[in-house]
Amino acid sequence: MATAGLPLSDASGIIPVMELDQIINAAGGIGPLAALAGVQYATVSVSWRRTGKVPVERAWAIHEALGIPLHELRPDVWRPVNNEAPAHNSSEIAD
Repeated sequence: MATAGLPLSDASGIIPVMELDQIINAAGGIGPLAALAGVQYATVSVSWRRTGKVPVERAWAIHEALGIPLHELRPDVWRPVNNEAPAHNSSEIAD
């Protein structure tokens, strides 16, 4: 498992990872990040800092507001789009 802030490597190379402090700075502080994620200040300053991660259920709002790719917010959940495997097997699609 990779440490937040350190690059992950995969077959395609390096995947950037944003540390929580970088995400807070990109939002303009804990208050603005909490507001755009729809949570209280204390949630970010205590709970998120304890884990060092943005919760998966809040990542989309942060992605939409700040333009940070999902795979940089939570590389343990999302991969860069150009490396994603198909969601289904094409032989399973009925004509």
